[in-house]
Amino acid sequence: MRTAILCILLCSRLAAQTAASIEGIATDSTTRQPLSRVHIALRTGSENTWGAMTGKDGHFSISNLPPGDYALSAQHTGYIHLPDQNAGTLRSTEIVLKDGEHRSGLVVAMTPRASISGTVTDEYGDPVQNAAVQAVSLIRGDRTEHFETGRTDERGHFRLSAAPGKFLIRVTPQRASPEIRTDGDPPVYTETYYPSAATRDLATVVEVAAGRDLTGIDVRLARTLSLRISGTVTGMPKGTVAMVRVALEDADPGDLRWTNCDPEGSFTIFGLSPGHYRVAALAAQELRSPVIRLRLDTADAADVNLKLAPPRQLSGTVVIEGDSAKSVAPEGLTVELEPTFGDVPRPRGGALDRDRTFRLDTVFPATFRVSIQPMPENAYVKSVALGGVESRGEKLDLTNAVGSATATVIVSLNGATVQGVVTDDDGKPIRAPLPVVFLRAENPGDGIQGRTDLDAKFRYSGLRPGKYRLIAVHPRQLNSDGNGLEKTLAKIPPFELREGDRVVKDLKLTPLETPDAKH
Repeated sequence: MRTAILCILLCSRLAAQTAASIEGIATDSTTRQPLSRVHIALRTGSENTWGAMTGKDGHFSISNLPPGDYALSAQHTGYIHLPDQNAGTLRSTEIVLKDGEHRSGLVVAMTPRASISGTVTDEYGDPVQNAAVQAVSLIRGDRTEHFETGRTDERGHFRLSAAPGKFLIRVTPQRASPEIRTDGDPPVYTETYYPSAATRDLATVVEVAAGRDLTGIDVRLARTLSLRISGTVTGMPKGTVAMVRVALEDADPGDLRWTNCDPEGSFTIFGLSPGHYRVAALAAQELRSPVIRLRLDTADAADVNLKLAPPRQLSGTVVIEGDSAKSVAPEGLTVELEPTFGDVPRPRGGALDRDRTFRLDTVFPATFRVSIQPMPENAYVKSVALGGVESRGEKLDLTNAVGSATATVIVSLNGATVQGVVTDDDGKPIRAPLPVVFLRAENPGDGIQGRTDLDAKFRYSGLRPGKYRLIAVHPRQLNSDGNGLEKTLAKIPPFELREGDRVVKDLKLTPLETPDAKH
């Protein structure tokens, strides 16, 4: 009977909803004339999509829409949709439709694509093939931080096509394969900004108008030091060949350098530019060395010792602190170790037994972050003890552990909570587009980010004590390189959270800093 009543109520509620609709016109942003054959699409969080094509008069309409939040996109060959750059037109790609609402008079302005072309050469003027070229936007709040990434052809030529605006042209040369040379190390070229700047702040800005072709943007690659990392791999079984892997930090995960050791375990990797690197050795029988971090400035790194070791076993106990600790059932909880560097395999196992003990297999020498999954409500990892030595926080260092190890993980149920709402200058919640809220701790790795809910509210719980910075950002301000976000966050005054704190902090949108460059 109860089920029947609920079904009737639900059906009545659905029947009471009236479909919404929208209609408008698509125009050329430069001529203001109607534009036909523009594909208009509305998408919801449920991944449903409604669409329409504009007619000869540029008109479009979409009906039978359930009330809710929609993201509008528009596509037409040779054009790009830039809603934030069209005053008086549709200001956001996100639309909120109420029950039975008919939204009319929408103007979707389509901007003619521009192009930037030029040639990339080395220090001798020879063309550089297969270099990656990007145009980085300087417009605050611009969603399209990059043009499409292009590559140079066999003559060093490139052509990029997308939105008009002001840009920095960035070229990343293809990394050459290592080789042994008797005439010295080969030249190494670094990431270069137009016209030939090794750093972003020395770059020259280029500007291109809608529908225009900007030519002659030639980039001469900046040469950097050619450095090497050399050393010895120990612990190799007889007849085994070990490989050494070098990765530049903050680079593409697939951008790795490999080399084989000689029978005595010696290795050398040539042609490295200055920067921070991660170095590790691998061999058969699941042998690995701990990851070593190195910084190359002006000199080579020599005598690097990489000691191979088999995976080990880690066992231990989880201790839960708090008034409701006894109510937390261990069944279904798992201890997980996340490597601080992504090139280390995750250990297997970790399920809690009834006595809250656990065991993890195939644990390689590395540094890990410890977590409990699923984490109990408002809980955080307070400390981790290895061999009786306690370390505050979630970090577990197993780089020098020998054989099997035993750990004690302390979990507190009394984490801090931060919540609030993001409002505009009139104090009204910002519902479209939904802001992105960043909560950043002063300790690396303690950062959280996420969209607000439909009422522009946010809530973060299970926070460990410490100092934090909090900021709300328009989603179109977020650049892929994160420079503007990091610079802005650094200037936000921190606040301190103690265990069990319940803090309310309402926010307004903060504009992000734009990168420095020469105009």
